[in-house]
Amino acid sequence: MVQLFEPEGQGAADSNITAGADSNEEAPVSRTDTTVISYTIGGGITDRNDITWASPQLDDADWATGTYRGGVEVSAIGGNSSYKVQLSRYQSGDTRDEILATSSSQNSTGPFVYAPTSIDPATGATGDRLVMEILSTRSASHGNETFTFVVNDADSLLEVPFDVIPPAAPTVPVSFTPLYDLLGGT
Repeated sequence: MVQLFEPEGQGAADSNITAGADSNEEAPVSRTDTTVISYTIGGGITDRNDITWASPQLDDADWATGTYRGGVEVSAIGGNSSYKVQLSRYQSGDTRDEILATSSSQNSTGPFVYAPTSIDPATGATGDRLVMEILSTRSASHGNETFTFVVNDADSLLEVPFDVIPPAAPTVPVSFTPLYDLLGGT
């Protein structure tokens, strides 16, 4: 069985993973509502990590071998721009442990689902998460172009090839705020 997560917006609500985490420059991201994220990329940028989506903690240190999927829907992309979908395993402290796979460059609008097969992640910790990173490139050396991604729809997804067992309910009543919003509600 597989577990499907529908991520919402830039990063997960419980994530300290930020756009631009692997570069010296962060993308100016604008969020006009709960369904669209837009940002501008300058000339000469290659594989900048502009947007990340993270699953909740998967509560399994030894992830299964299989097909891991990450999907996005692009509604606007500049003519000299492209993006890649990269799937990575992150520790609970938001440090990347392992890059699982990276798609080829994409430069068209519409849904794109990246589903590499036979991925065999290294053993990690139960608090690890699957993270989908959007790597942006602008080949022209000058000017700016805008990317727009649709979120909170069926084409924005993360999927792992195993069941995720939620942590056991606490035995003592506690007050908490939900950390990850899978379906847009709390």
